[in-house]
Amino acid sequence: MPLPLVMLPGMDGSGDLFHEFVAIAPSSITPLVTPLPSIGPYDDLLKELAVNIPESGKFAILAESFSGPLAICLAALFAPRVVSLVLCNTFATSPRHHALRMIPWRLVFSFPPPTEIIRRLLLDSAAPHNLVARVQAAVRKTHARVMAARIRAVLAVNEVGALRKLSCPVLYLRGTNDRLIPQRNVDEIARNAAIFKQCKINGPHMLLQTESVRAWEAIEQFFRETGAG
Repeated sequence: MPLPLVMLPGMDGSGDLFHEFVAIAPSSITPLVTPLPSIGPYDDLLKELAVNIPESGKFAILAESFSGPLAICLAALFAPRVVSLVLCNTFATSPRHHALRMIPWRLVFSFPPPTEIIRRLLLDSAAPHNLVARVQAAVRKTHARVMAARIRAVLAVNEVGALRKLSCPVLYLRGTNDRLIPQRNVDEIARNAAIFKQCKINGPHMLLQTESVRAWEAIEQFFRETGAG
């Protein structure tokens, strides 16, 4: 029977950027894309997401970027039903200095994200134009107020305590060209997870969108190795 995989999206929260990734999911996995409610703080998001978790049975969780702390907390909250946690280019504590909270983020997100910023921080110079356009569209769907609140949440987050409570195996998908998440955040998760494996894939921050096949291969192999599938 396919393993349900709860999938939590990045900061835009729409889940739209998972469409192509989900389309090539292996038959052994049932992806359950879970869009984020239109709120910013992690605590509020966690309360809303918890009611959408499958009511019974084993499942795994996958989270990219912004949703990493949410996935860690959900895995702790629903243990031992969670058989595996997959984290993609994400963090348990803030990847950037809290002083960045002083930037007027609501004003920043009031404007469409520039193509060059998306290519430089999230993708790469070779990313197809249609992918850049999809990222821009996903960001525009989320209100600037919500995006600003999520940035502030990222700059204050610390879920190492929840991470230490986990008994399920953790797979970290690491884009070798990720320009947003420092290696220290990966090392921190490795130190505090009971069972940890890192898989490095040549790609940018948005690894699931640019290296979908290799990401699924790594996930499938990890599930087999740990008996999750």
